[in-house]
Amino acid sequence: GAADTRALAREFERRFLPGDLLLVVEEGERRRALAGLGLFAASLEPRDGRATAYVCVGQACRPPVTEPRELGAVLDEETTS
Repeated sequence: GAADTRALAREFERRFLPGDLLLVVEEGERRRALAGLGLFAASLEPRDGRATAYVCVGQACRPPVTEPRELGAVLDEETTS
């Protein structure tokens, strides 16, 4: 429910991305469950105490972003490549 989390989610939702998944993970049990999905997921952590977005394809993730416009650029690049 934090403003920075909502801003990143809105940026994701502005696009038609069938088959893509937005996963919001808070600290605690959900975070531990995500880390259990694979080694790549264990390193997906917030940056500087801010909501952080990772765009992942398979088990490879792009560098994390914390700004909605950065997330938009990464999503746009992924959908055109």
